[in-house]
Amino acid sequence: MSNLQVERLSRVFANILSTLSSPIILAGETLTPDEAASPDGLLPAFLLDACSIWETISGNNIEAPIRYDPDALMGVRVSHLPDLPIVVTLSCMTESAYSILRGESMVTDALLSRWSRQITQIRSAGAGTG
Repeated sequence: MSNLQVERLSRVFANILSTLSSPIILAGETLTPDEAASPDGLLPAFLLDACSIWETISGNNIEAPIRYDPDALMGVRVSHLPDLPIVVTLSCMTESAYSILRGESMVTDALLSRWSRQITQIRSAGAGTG
């Protein structure tokens, strides 16, 4: 059931990204909304940012459920949904997407830079257990 929920989150977020009608740029390359919202694509970074936004808004810490995956774009993937209503998660992820809009494009390099240390820690911990 958890994978179905993650896939649903991914599809809905891809639709949200599509409605923004802005190219999604990563290291100078354009991604489709489906690629950006993929559980093994940029979704982990958007989810880390969303959990941080929620903590800022609510004062409650929430863990971003991502895990090591050597085959994923960043070496991590979303494993399940955070312990929040999906509408709250999507709202915070949408806020994250708006935060990286630069002119006519959504530049994801800033988002990845923000979370590179945490992503590296998850990758290192996961690679060490395999």
